[in-house]
Amino acid sequence: MGLKPFNWINTIGVPQIPQLAKGGVLYEETAFIGGEYSGANNNPEIVTPQNILKDTFDQVLSNHEWSNNSQPINLIVNVGNQKLGQILLDNLQDMKRRTGKDIEALVGG
Repeated sequence: MGLKPFNWINTIGVPQIPQLAKGGVLYEETAFIGGEYSGANNNPEIVTPQNILKDTFDQVLSNHEWSNNSQPINLIVNVGNQKLGQILLDNLQDMKRRTGKDIEALVGG
């Protein structure tokens, strides 16, 4: 039986670094890997504090001709490959099946 001088390497805990290709919400200082998915060249990730993103949306939307118009603005938000609206609707329908309450009651309408 020979000496195994590097066996101690397996005892070191290596922290996992999250990848945020599908997004994420960070509430504290966090190391992460960005732009790690194959489409990042054509569809780059945006990493910004929430208030900067909100201010940017407000500024862009207020500069368009429709800002004083009553036309609705359609915004599609994807989470991974799914539309956020569909995810919410699926969850509400599941809650309706489980609780028997209608969707309006579930969202406080």
